[in-house]
Amino acid sequence: MSILRDLGNGFLGLPLRMIIFGCVFGALFFYGKSMVYHAFTPDLPWLLGGGRYILKYGHLPSTDVFSWTFPHKTWVLYQWLFEMVVAWLHHWMGQELLIHSFIVLIALLYVGLPLVVHQTRKIPLFFTLPIASVALLVASINLSIRPMIATSVFLTLQLLLLSQYRRDKLNLKTVLVGLAIIYALWGNMHTGVTIGLFSLFLFTFGDFLEIVGVYRFEPPDLTGEGHPIPTQTYALFLGVSFLASFLNPYGWGIYTYLATLSSEGYLNNIIDELKSPNFHLYNYICFSGLLVIFILLMAQMRRVFSAQAMLHLLVFSIAMLFVQRFVVWTCLFYIWMLPVALNHWFLSTASRYMPFKDSVERFEIFRPLFYVLFITIAILMIWMPHPKLHKFFETHMEICDEYSKGIKTYENKLKQPSDKTYMLPEIGSCILNFYPTEKVFMDTRFDFYGQSFTSESRNAGGVQPGWKEFLDKWKINTVFINSQWILPYKLEQNGYYKILYSDDNIIILRKATDL
Repeated sequence: MSILRDLGNGFLGLPLRMIIFGCVFGALFFYGKSMVYHAFTPDLPWLLGGGRYILKYGHLPSTDVFSWTFPHKTWVLYQWLFEMVVAWLHHWMGQELLIHSFIVLIALLYVGLPLVVHQTRKIPLFFTLPIASVALLVASINLSIRPMIATSVFLTLQLLLLSQYRRDKLNLKTVLVGLAIIYALWGNMHTGVTIGLFSLFLFTFGDFLEIVGVYRFEPPDLTGEGHPIPTQTYALFLGVSFLASFLNPYGWGIYTYLATLSSEGYLNNIIDELKSPNFHLYNYICFSGLLVIFILLMAQMRRVFSAQAMLHLLVFSIAMLFVQRFVVWTCLFYIWMLPVALNHWFLSTASRYMPFKDSVERFEIFRPLFYVLFITIAILMIWMPHPKLHKFFETHMEICDEYSKGIKTYENKLKQPSDKTYMLPEIGSCILNFYPTEKVFMDTRFDFYGQSFTSESRNAGGVQPGWKEFLDKWKINTVFINSQWILPYKLEQNGYYKILYSDDNIIILRKATDL
């Protein structure tokens, strides 16, 4: 035993703790560098535009305000509240400060808050910090300033409410009021409200399995898990939450709208985040490590996982393997539930692994240091008092940066009042970013434009059957398109159009008869 203890104080002692602490900051560093590129997406310009419209006119737009193709089509602005809040923040903070503040907010939501809450439950930093940091790095592949982050916030609040109630820290009335407020806001911010209701059902089913004895959760003593919530109480939670979600301008319509959108297979197939994840990317390689820990702990599931935690991790992990959009919420549940399970395993087996026990307990010396460094980096990230730091954390607009030269050249030098300009959705969204009052052919609101128009437009860019008829139908005389698409070369080759501008990313052509 003395040999093992010496080993623990050596290899499993300070060097291991330093390695883990270094890996944590490595994960957070790569998260920050990833997010300065990914926080902005082509969706942000029209999200801001919708919010600006609401702030300016005081009501939701009933028809489209961005395109010249469908100016009279009804626009279901189911995430209007999120758009209004982001537009207001953008007005007062500017785009760069908004993006940096968003990056810090996500780090607080996925790392800072779990650390604080887990500390109150005496869950060692040794478990929480590495899991949270790696999970945040994984989730960053799909984190951006979009309404889906509202779902992350509300899932967290719901989890905390139920956790506090099962531990007798909150009374029934407080939880009901809290859920009503959460779902009233959620129903106006993101269709992820359905994910919230599904998560609430998993809590219900998991506690039911424990109450009837089908699943016997046997955590170690003094873990503060609390008691399962009766099914009747959950029925009340579900009813209040479901009804509160109707407090939006469309009522039940947000659910029928989501069902209709889910049935449009073409749109779902062209959206990358609705496809299976690519495990060649480092983010998903890191997720594989978390998944392995989860699988290993499942061998002792009744000692380490409550039924509702097991269901959440299992169901959301499977969902993410088919639809990578779920990575954002799967990692969220990993952050909140996996350290708890590891702590249960630790309390059950620590007596057999004394060196490991020593490392876990002594890792707590890093907690104050981590908080100080975290707060310092957050302040620097937001305010950036030094020019070199500003350059290091300079935000990027990814695809819009690539298109900016072509867009500005067209808008300032080449555009004519008679132009009917064909463009792909990413270019349309980027034009709205630089010229918010411009009317575009289309942008990245695929659900608004619909399956038929979106498919016909993409087919035209790829010179698929019917492309000429599509351009003629919309009286197109100018083409503004990515240089890797076939259409511009086909048009120039046939002599129908002449190139006005080209660079490595963009080609702009106009009908020879309109020159």
